[in-house]
Amino acid sequence: MSSLLALGHGMHPEISDVTYHERVPGLASQSALSLVARSPAHYKAWLDGANREETPALAFGSASHCALLEPTRFARSYVVKPSFGDKRKKDNKAAHDAWCAENAGAKLLEQEDVDAIAGMSAAIKNHPLAARIMAGGEPELTLRWRDEATGLECKGRADYYVRQHKMAVDVKTTTDASPAAFAKSVANFGYHVQDAFYRDGFAALGEPLEFFIFVVVEKTAPFSVALYQLDAVAVERGQERAQRHMRTLAECVRADAYPGYATEIQTLELPRWAA
Repeated sequence: MSSLLALGHGMHPEISDVTYHERVPGLASQSALSLVARSPAHYKAWLDGANREETPALAFGSASHCALLEPTRFARSYVVKPSFGDKRKKDNKAAHDAWCAENAGAKLLEQEDVDAIAGMSAAIKNHPLAARIMAGGEPELTLRWRDEATGLECKGRADYYVRQHKMAVDVKTTTDASPAAFAKSVANFGYHVQDAFYRDGFAALGEPLEFFIFVVVEKTAPFSVALYQLDAVAVERGQERAQRHMRTLAECVRADAYPGYATEIQTLELPRWAA
């Protein structure tokens, strides 16, 4: 059995990234639902090992997330890669290769990324409300529960959970944290579905949320910070989509069939903005 499935239903602190990110057939998660929303075939390809290589953007996202939520672990886990100058020069290349060999297996960051992460961290610490929201709680809390409607086992990881306020916080890094831009991100990346899925998870464990807050920080100077919660309509739409994706995933698991896009010719309409 997967070590993740072996976890009892409940809230679990300090679960390793390796354990949490196991790709377990039929285990519902925000990532799984996002893929099912595209097509079950994309979910199955991911389950079978597609997209296992970490892109620079994902690596930066993981590092910044760690720094913002677990600064002690960040300092322990990441190493700044020095500049070796023009590596076409023999001595510079030799120094570079020797350093990389010595730090093989370490999580490496370029200095410019370290500087950006420091700016983001300082911006949140200096924000009058974000700093208060992200205090007195627990970071990176793993949830395990069973969805009664579909029978699927589920997992989630709350970036930050403050039990006394019945509040979960999700940290997002972006290039534009303005209300209009982040509203588009919510729609494009299904953050309203994430909101619904995590609310369901906490409720299933007897800890219903009153607040699900997005703390959004820009990745470049001045590292502006904005805080958002979804309105009732967005929450309702998120619930509808989350339940639909859960039913689709459950049906695919039961039938062991993961279809792609529709096989017939479809008629397209222009998006509203283009029309």
